[in-house]
Amino acid sequence: MKNLLKKIAAVRDSVGPVCKDGQNQFHKYRYVTHNAVLHEVREKLKEQGLVIVPKGIQDREFTKNGGEVMHGNAKYIIYDTESAESMEMSVACAGEDKGDKGAYKANTGAMKYLFIQLFQLPTDDDPENDIKYPAQNGTMEVSRDDSNKPWLNHGTPEYQKVLKAYLDGYELKDVRKKYKVSKAVAAQLERDASTITAAPLNN
Repeated sequence: MKNLLKKIAAVRDSVGPVCKDGQNQFHKYRYVTHNAVLHEVREKLKEQGLVIVPKGIQDREFTKNGGEVMHGNAKYIIYDTESAESMEMSVACAGEDKGDKGAYKANTGAMKYLFIQLFQLPTDDDPENDIKYPAQNGTMEVSRDDSNKPWLNHGTPEYQKVLKAYLDGYELKDVRKKYKVSKAVAAQLERDASTITAAPLNN
């Protein structure tokens, strides 16, 4: 278990903050999406040789609340591909849908919060927060004027568009007119732009 725990700690130490990039149009709130979390951890897991395998949702219960709500515990096993060490983890989950998507919603939410909890990902999803979010190591602070802007997250299609514009001459202040940008993402943007600019041209 020692090797596995070291690698989990290595992923935890390498991830940056993930900010709200999704919008619930019906209830009018922003949230951190599964894709944003996955983009942040996927390459780090690959670098450490870690694989997370879902075992499905156990202890299922169904209730009615306008639609059908499924409650349960999503089980996962995290494997170290080098040492063959493994650890089983469980995340409480729930998914509500009037059709047949309750289980899919529960699975997606469970994996997102597994990553957030296991790797201690800083997010601004704290329900006690309102407009101004407390800084995580000085990386996230939002003024009231920025409260309706989406967060820019590394690895997303929006980030790639911003990176292209950045290479075409846009500055960080221009990007911040449209997006909220954490210090971690701003630093990553600078690194990515420098790497592309410094790359040799192929003959």
